[in-house]
Amino acid sequence: MNSTTARISAAQLAVLLVLSRLIILLIFVPDTAQAPSGTTALLGIVLGYLLTILLLLPLWKLMQQHPGMDLVEIARQRSEGLGKLTAVVCGIICLLVSAETAAQFVMSSPAPSTRRRRCCVLR
Repeated sequence: MNSTTARISAAQLAVLLVLSRLIILLIFVPDTAQAPSGTTALLGIVLGYLLTILLLLPLWKLMQQHPGMDLVEIARQRSEGLGKLTAVVCGIICLLVSAETAAQFVMSSPAPSTRRRRCCVLR
């Protein structure tokens, strides 16, 4: 058995994250009356992808200028306070995305009364 560890680059991780988010947007169908339809949903996906790329381009350029360092390390190199602020902002963004994902899951799951009826049918 070969004991080498596989590593992925930052660019591969960014592409994986963007693609996974797009796949989730394509397969997730919210059960609300305000859900966008057809062309609007596709346009939103394309524009969201383009905006994501536009936001990632400066980060990609910065990472190329400082190989082997992450964003927090680069910010900390400039100033200790900026490093802390960057870490806090990244943490808040992760929490917000997690909360949004959890809210979408909760809102798309059936109501408790529906779950009870399904359990009775299965018995």
